[in-house]
Amino acid sequence: MLLRRLRTVYVGEAGHRPGDPPTTTGLVALEAELLDRGFVLTPALHAALAWLGPAGLANAGKQLVRHIDAELGADRTHMPLFRSFPASVPDDTLQLYVDRVFTLLFQWPHQPCVLCSTVGSVHPVAPCAHLVCRECWDGADYSGCPVCHRRTADDDPFLKPAPPRRQVETAAGPVQPLVLGTDAAADAVTALGRLLARRTPLPPQDRDDVVALLAHTPAGLDWLPEEIPVRETKALVLGTLLRDRRTRDAVRAVLPARLTTATDVLRLLAVWSGGGADLLDTPRHRSLPRGLRRELLAVLDTLDPSSLVEDVLRHPERWKRAGETLHPNEQHARHPRAALAFAVLRATHVSTVSEPLAATLVRTAAENPLAVRADGALFKANTWTGRVEQAFAAGERGTVIALLAQRPGTLLRRLDQVLRMEGGCGASGRDASGRGASGRDASGRGASGPLAARAGARALRCRARSAAGRAGAAEDP
Repeated sequence: MLLRRLRTVYVGEAGHRPGDPPTTTGLVALEAELLDRGFVLTPALHAALAWLGPAGLANAGKQLVRHIDAELGADRTHMPLFRSFPASVPDDTLQLYVDRVFTLLFQWPHQPCVLCSTVGSVHPVAPCAHLVCRECWDGADYSGCPVCHRRTADDDPFLKPAPPRRQVETAAGPVQPLVLGTDAAADAVTALGRLLARRTPLPPQDRDDVVALLAHTPAGLDWLPEEIPVRETKALVLGTLLRDRRTRDAVRAVLPARLTTATDVLRLLAVWSGGGADLLDTPRHRSLPRGLRRELLAVLDTLDPSSLVEDVLRHPERWKRAGETLHPNEQHARHPRAALAFAVLRATHVSTVSEPLAATLVRTAAENPLAVRADGALFKANTWTGRVEQAFAAGERGTVIALLAQRPGTLLRRLDQVLRMEGGCGASGRDASGRGASGRDASGRGASGPLAARAGARALRCRARSAAGRAGAAEDP
């Protein structure tokens, strides 16, 4: 893995034994093999390999070449469908597909070819038994069945010896140096830093590499980056470290600062249970130690109540299963917001719970009216989207703009609706967002490109309507 990530090679400690022949010839052969694949030994690695002796050098060289071949794909024989690839690939691939479909559907044995009408040229190929015309399909260029692309038997009559091909000289690419590895933990931290800095979700192989590299990192978390941009990657790292007893205590200390949303906690629980941080699979939740359970409830309780309730309702079934592990009602006095969020999720009726818990839920709901509202004996979420719709229905432009400003993406998508609110065009030429025709607000700050474009278009429409109104008034007698 470090060879693939950092081009680092680790060499064993075995050295020369008395009577061993020199390794000069073997090293020259290994360097030639590596150079043919685009790699070169650095002086330190060359000296370390020379110290191994003939047997050690042979084993290390075989392993090194095998790993590089596996990375480059050179350990597999590539046989393209067209032997003269890419020169013989048809220009009209659509017509090639149509010919294959016609041959598959309408070709019959002992009948003329459906494509060229030649008699006696249609024969099956082994082992798929598709009927192929020898006149339409060139057996000297194909290496498999033209219809299904399956590999055919080597002795099938359809295949013909191909003319000898001239060896094509290919330009050599850049040579990559192979470095001698001396500190596996430091190299693991370096490789991890590059993976964790990515701003896109990791593919499966990279996720597997992250898990493998974490096993070789130091027990302390001084190496952990201050910021991991992708939340799935962050949950994968924290969950994997939490599963390892060697690093469990250290990672528990940083959970309050690292988990900033309720979904972060849910992803962490998924990784802890052996699932994926992307929440695509549904593993059975693994039980939590009592101390860790209380710490996660404390993290949930410190979150903004509105965001907490919305995040919990975004994955209701997963959170219901997580609640069976977290037991939020047991510590409702310490973590009332977490208990209230689960009460909203479960549609808990006040009359079905104990009096202390009911009192905690009622008090916490009264303290957070923007997040939860009482609906009889139940608690309903007062979501951000619901507050926006209520403000639109009441015509409260100031409230609408203040709410939408919290989420610029939604503001951009609903800007036309904001601009169409009553009073969107005034005598001052300002729209409902408070920006003038120039796209600047009252403070003189410029708007973003999309907002300025929408505001400008709105101002032009207002001016056009005003001009049309004045022209109509002037024509009246």
